[in-house]
Amino acid sequence: MVELLHDQVALAVGVDPDWRSVVEHRVPVLHRAAAFMEHLPFPDESFDLVVCSWVLEHLAHPEHAFAEVARVLRSPDPARATSGGHFLFLAPNAWHPLSWVNRLLGRVGGWQARLVPRLYGRAEADTFPVVYRANTQRRVEQLARVAGLAPLALYAVGDPTYLAFNEWLYWLAVLAERLTPRWMKVHLVGDFVKKELL
Repeated sequence: MVELLHDQVALAVGVDPDWRSVVEHRVPVLHRAAAFMEHLPFPDESFDLVVCSWVLEHLAHPEHAFAEVARVLRSPDPARATSGGHFLFLAPNAWHPLSWVNRLLGRVGGWQARLVPRLYGRAEADTFPVVYRANTQRRVEQLARVAGLAPLALYAVGDPTYLAFNEWLYWLAVLAERLTPRWMKVHLVGDFVKKELL
């Protein structure tokens, strides 16, 4: 996302706790910071938008991360009729069966770290433990409310390509997604806005 927006905004910063990932980034002019989401190295109200992809599932203390997001987002300005900054995220839904399998594999002899490189072509070093402490619609809404963020949109969405390793598995995943209740769909997608704290 930062790669797409970096030349269209005043300041775009890519943040990752893994310094190697930060310095090996593909866009050489990109501003970068090595930091955890729970301790962002930016002043209050630095950004109009925070985008978070595939991070919420790794947060051991999501309440701190949501508070930090709210802190660095611009506050609404009633005098100028502007809304507060937005927090957009994409994360796995903890209720989806694949999330349950992922948790189990992570707990049993490190299977998750060994399978992800084979299935998704990522290095084992790029596979991080998951805890799913901010990965249900209800939990995200609770964390956001406490942090001072209001929901504009929050959806669980299906994605059969998650298991598209071959045609047979793809069609099996399509069928599974059709049978999966809406609240259990594989991805959570949200748009929250910073509100005025009372």
